[in-house]
Amino acid sequence: MLTSEPGSHMSIHRFYSRALKNFRSLYIYLPPSYGFEPDRRYPVLYMHDGQNIFDGSRSYSGDGWEIHQTADELIAAGLMEEILIVGIAHQNERRLSEYAHMDGAYQGSSVKGRGLQYESFLLNDVKPFIEANFRVLPGKENTGLMGSSMGGLVSFNIGLRHPEVFGKLGVLSPSFWWNPGKTLKQIKRLPNSKMPTRMWMDMGEQEGQLSQDFSMMVKQLRKKGISESENMACWLVPEGSHSEKAWMSRVHCPLLYLFGETGKPEQLMIDDLPLVKIKERKRQMLITAVYNTGFCHTPYPVRYISSRPDILSVTDEGVFMPHQSGEAVITVLWDKLEVSQNYQVKLI
Repeated sequence: MLTSEPGSHMSIHRFYSRALKNFRSLYIYLPPSYGFEPDRRYPVLYMHDGQNIFDGSRSYSGDGWEIHQTADELIAAGLMEEILIVGIAHQNERRLSEYAHMDGAYQGSSVKGRGLQYESFLLNDVKPFIEANFRVLPGKENTGLMGSSMGGLVSFNIGLRHPEVFGKLGVLSPSFWWNPGKTLKQIKRLPNSKMPTRMWMDMGEQEGQLSQDFSMMVKQLRKKGISESENMACWLVPEGSHSEKAWMSRVHCPLLYLFGETGKPEQLMIDDLPLVKIKERKRQMLITAVYNTGFCHTPYPVRYISSRPDILSVTDEGVFMPHQSGEAVITVLWDKLEVSQNYQVKLI
């Protein structure tokens, strides 16, 4: 029996885009058994911002996701199937334009969206090249797409436009601030049959307005009938920030959800300040379900029970509704688990 070794990765430089008429690099992770099992084929995950997803030496921030190490660890632990990961490099100053399906603005300057051309590049250049030159499995059930920030937005848009191609979506800290009205209309127009098979979405608590746009989009997806018990998992990450280090710290969750075993839930956690101000009517409770594999997500739907609903109640979406000053204990129940926390409601 052949012994698996940690996966390797390779680079392909000056890969040409016919739609965008420019060159870029592809960074490819090969799973541990790729060199030992020549007849075996593997699922494939395509990722944007390819400079950032491995060791970070090419990243503008100097930090990378180290996704190859995370994949190696999950595979060695038997928690995730072996996959290829294809990192598609961004084009620096053209990044915003290529990752936007709609026109928008950034720092006072208008930006022409070239997302349709980038989508064509992915579908007609990158994907056929990978399938012709590497042993990957066909079909949407074996094909994923993932990215963060604007890379999360373009993953979301391409995935919703082509669910017959990409059955697995990883949408991390998506930039829904980019023309959110048109994105909402796009979701509303989609028939339920065009929804993705399996989708991971997350957002950090410390990402400001992004988290509000994120919650709005998640709510709309729920209205479209996407079930979080079957084909969507979301996580509002306590203290999560908008950075490569933050995405590195939690990328195991989308990998487990899309290509592995999430395991069994063991614990519910509340990560909230115990003080609620009367004026705070958009603040969302931060509830995390922690699994025995290390997988985490925000459970939904959950049941909220207030000891004093006249003082503090919580909507079905997990939003605080403070009514008057006082104290209340909020208990959260989900999947035979429960957790409680005492809150002080004040007029300040």
